[in-house]
Parts: sequence; structure tokens; C-alpha cells
Amino acid sequence: MGVTNAKEHRTYLYEHEEVGPQFMFGSKAEHGLRDPDKVFWLEDHPGKWDCMLPKDGHQIREFLFTVNDKGMIEQSEMQKGPHPVPTLSNVVMIDMKIPADNGVDKRIRPDAMKKSIGFGVAWPDGPKVKEIQAAFPPASGLPD
Repeated sequence: MGVTNAKEHRTYLYEHEEVGPQFMFGSKAEHGLRDPDKVFWLEDHPGKWDCMLPKDGHQIREFLFTVNDKGMIEQSEMQKGPHPVPTLSNVVMIDMKIPADNGVDKRIRPDAMKKSIGFGVAWPDGPKVKEIQAAFPPASGLPD
């Protein structure tokens, strides 16, 4: 009678968290449908932004981006230079960080995260990639 190595079956669940910012981008003059005094406009607040997404008392994600004087979010350095991340022409990426102790992510593999930006897309070249990858939280959770 032979011995079989049975691997333990694990199920991982993913939960979608929606981010619905309560602001308008672009020029107030171009958006004639809304009363510009009753809406938060990015063009009134240009500069670097650092936004945290909370859930159950924990900061689960951090979003970083820059707003220009026209109220538009600037392209990330990930979309510039050699081998940029491909997106649609009207889409810009923003930087996202995963706080180490966020109370949500039960399994983090930074070594796997460094292999692809997602869906098999290679990371672009450049210093921004090194900065982002250095900010990955440490490995945690169940082993592979």
C-alpha cells in the first residue's frame, strides 16, 4: 500500500472595498451641472495628497497622488519612462500602499508581489518601482 502526500486544501476569500471619493476633478467651468459652491473641487486644493482608507478602526490602504492647478490628478511616475504601465489614455495610476498592520490582509507575500504589478504585467523600470517595492509590508500569514 502506497503513501500519498495529501496537501491541505485552503480557501482564500477576497472582499471588495469600494472607494467613493466625495470630490470633483477638473475645472468648475467645465462642469456646469453642479453648484460649484456645494461641491469639493480638487482644483481648489492642488498639491500632494495622502489619503487613508479606514475599515473597522484600521487604516487598510494609503493612496498618494498629486493634483495640478487644473484640478486633475497627475500621472504617476509608473506611467512615465521606459516600459510604463499600460493604461487607457484617460486613466492615471495613483500610488497605493498596504499598511503592515491593517487588520484585513491575512496573507502577504512581498516576494510574489515583486514579480508582477498584477495580472502578469511586468513592473516598469525606474526609481519609483524600487520605492514602492521597498514599502511593501513584511511577509505574513499562512505559507504557500
